[in-house]
Amino acid sequence: MSRDQPDKALTRRVGVVIGRQLLIVTLAALGFYWAQGLWQAQSALYGGGVNIVMTLLLGRGIDRAGKAAEYSARHGMFILVMGVIQRFVLVLVLFGVGFALLKLDPLASIVGFALTHLAYLIGVRESVNK
Repeated sequence: MSRDQPDKALTRRVGVVIGRQLLIVTLAALGFYWAQGLWQAQSALYGGGVNIVMTLLLGRGIDRAGKAAEYSARHGMFILVMGVIQRFVLVLVLFGVGFALLKLDPLASIVGFALTHLAYLIGVRESVNK
């Protein structure tokens, strides 16, 4: 099997997940806009955007780890672990910037983040069940 086939499959799955995340965060933002106003809707979009960035980083990290694992399983695992740490710290920093500097609504941001993460989990579950 050529290396291009898994790369294309991973890219396609990441694209599907991100599409769902964009749909979910848009619906969440519309709900917040309708219920509370523009600032809460923007906060929900920010939270969802943070999660979408994490999904992109995860996809990139899995691709890099897969390529590295062809030569060294230990190096592939190291890339995965460092990716987890990187994404965890980045989420904390981005939410810190959103809450402290941008003064975003914490509830709307967390709800946007959580709902887009739910879309991610559904996508992962579907890809495992195929």
